[in-house]
Amino acid sequence: MKVSIPYIEVFRSSETNSNPYKVGDKEHLIGSGLYCETVIKTKEKLLIPNALKDKKWSKNPDVKLGLISYLGFPILYPNGNVFGTLCVLDLKENKYNKDIEELMIQLKEVIESHLSLIYYNIIINDSEEKYRKAYEQVNVYKDLFSHDINNIIQVINSSAELYIQRKSKLKELQVEDLIKRIENASKQAIRLIFNVRKLSELEESFEMSLKEENVIKVINEAINNTRRSFQDREIDIKTNISNKTIKIQANEFLLDVFENILNNAVKYNENLLIKIDISISNVILNKNGYVKLEFIDNGIGIPDDRKEIIFQKGFKNFKGVKGMGIGLSLVKTLVERYNGKIWIEDRVKGDYSKGSKFILLIPETKA
Repeated sequence: MKVSIPYIEVFRSSETNSNPYKVGDKEHLIGSGLYCETVIKTKEKLLIPNALKDKKWSKNPDVKLGLISYLGFPILYPNGNVFGTLCVLDLKENKYNKDIEELMIQLKEVIESHLSLIYYNIIINDSEEKYRKAYEQVNVYKDLFSHDINNIIQVINSSAELYIQRKSKLKELQVEDLIKRIENASKQAIRLIFNVRKLSELEESFEMSLKEENVIKVINEAINNTRRSFQDREIDIKTNISNKTIKIQANEFLLDVFENILNNAVKYNENLLIKIDISISNVILNKNGYVKLEFIDNGIGIPDDRKEIIFQKGFKNFKGVKGMGIGLSLVKTLVERYNGKIWIEDRVKGDYSKGSKFILLIPETKA
């Protein structure tokens, strides 16, 4: 929620069907009786496990929407003024566990760090151009979080709901599998926050430390993570690798590059059997050695007039495919920081609808 005096406005919200709040919705702030009004006034965390059991909150407007539990944190500008709130609500009693609270605190810190970036660019530099760039950067990360965090939370939520609905019928191994899915999703959320923090620093410093990375090892880790994230889809991933010790100069974000491409190949695929072929080879261009990676899928494909702009920051959709370009803009940024290149071709030349081929060229580490 964002304060826009005299209103409080929905700045960004999850896209779950049960969420009544949509971006742009607003309400008079003062005297609204909303949970967020108290967070803004006190500048402190507010936890309401069950408003129906609390006389102070039993008649607040959110109860009419069925939202009886609330956990919210204030989001502050560096001068201490309130930007708005970061909050989560539930249709049932919920005390919100420590992991959720820590995740929200980390997200709050990320948002506030980018508000600081905007604030000090305005105060110190008084530069309209720098303000515009900073604001665009905040929007990119805002979209990244709303896209990726929403996907992660859906994995956690669906696993928890399955357990609640069928716990008496589930076998021990099935329960362990659900717990592992939730644990993996939680780790992905924490890693996402960590990576976005580092990427924001990267965009400011224009520097990136590189180290030797084993491409095959990272590819295999990305494949395993993708399979765990989409256990309800039938996925056939095959690798064609000519050398088992291929190394490049990259860093810890290389895993995110590969995972993003693989995840998109699964998400934007309408086939019952998702096929992904990964080819890795060594090539020579202009007397320089490169590692060539090809990710070939049988998904919905990408038209020619979208093959370049899909990597642009802020590009969100085409033909109903929402969010595809958000992570890809970061993938392109990382590949270029590795002194490499990335582009897209049709799996079947001349017919984009048969699937896509993501091609990466990254300089090979010299022996």
